[in-house]
Amino acid sequence: KLSGQLKGVSLGVMDVQTDDFGDSPGSNFSVLRAKKTLFSRSIVGAMATNRQSSQEGDFNRTFGVDSNFIFFNNLHLESFFMGSQTPGLEEDDWAARPLRIFWQTDLLFAAAEHMIIGRNFQADMGFVPRKDMKQSVAEFQFKPRPASERIRQLEFTTKLNYIENQDGVLETREQQLMFGLAFESGDQLNFNYSNNFEFLEDGFRLRGRLPVPPGSYRSDRFSVNVIPYRGRRISGFFVIQRENGFWDGNRTTTSLNPRIKWSENLSFQIQFRLDDVRLPTGSFSSKASNIRINYNFTNNWLTKTTLQYDSLRDELGINFRLNWIYQPGDDLFLVYNQEGSSGQIDRAVILKFTHSFDF
Repeated sequence: KLSGQLKGVSLGVMDVQTDDFGDSPGSNFSVLRAKKTLFSRSIVGAMATNRQSSQEGDFNRTFGVDSNFIFFNNLHLESFFMGSQTPGLEEDDWAARPLRIFWQTDLLFAAAEHMIIGRNFQADMGFVPRKDMKQSVAEFQFKPRPASERIRQLEFTTKLNYIENQDGVLETREQQLMFGLAFESGDQLNFNYSNNFEFLEDGFRLRGRLPVPPGSYRSDRFSVNVIPYRGRRISGFFVIQRENGFWDGNRTTTSLNPRIKWSENLSFQIQFRLDDVRLPTGSFSSKASNIRINYNFTNNWLTKTTLQYDSLRDELGINFRLNWIYQPGDDLFLVYNQEGSSGQIDRAVILKFTHSFDF
């Protein structure tokens, strides 16, 4: 991996080679990124990726350009255009966001965008959340600062997310309203409501258990989010959510995410989520927990331990990382990873070394 500046252009290059493993052939993965800053804050850039398998005729390539122009300090104009090349997917293999425009100040935020992703757009070295879609988004926020000794800022937000496929069939519509309070103490309290529509052309099984048949579904979701000040010994966030009409049933979610600063060297981050789902085809409750333990022996010797558990899958995951910063910007990592259930457990030990060369 190489990165740096060349005549005012930021460049990044990465190349990774994998070996054959079982029935999976080895592949070469490469990325090239170039970016140029204009007018001190605006940028234009280009990017290309290539996955080339050792098996003949098996590859995926993407290429694209993007820009972000800033005018009058508050007006942003963003866009990107991308194409892909994959054997057997020769048509409708492009994606674009012709324009995302937003105006942002401390008092107001207004944004609108439109994005298109083709049926055959493929990015093996990236993440494409949804294909065959045309998405339009509009959002408006009003954030006044009242003359109050306790309330620092109020926030009123409304947002519309509208997604249809290339044939013009509506698949997703989300209409959101949010009211938030930011207190002088640093604590925050948010109330959210959204009216949702989902169209399923094909059914699926929720968490691999309950069948959800194809059709149209409408729901109303309410949530309350409490965010204590990050500087407290106990911070994090806490969410209670109720969705009526969730796949023609209902869902209640409780999410507790405290962050505990025990000392200057030791801290904990605990994530616990309880879902109670009741559908016409059945019901279930699931518990998922994630505990992160950070302990720093010194500023140069750091450790992070993560424990994860999923009650539905009865899976336990363990990740331990030792990080030695032997000089600023350069690290040595020793990682132990374990995941699986009592039936099968996968373990891995990884050693990673980084070193920077300045020219």
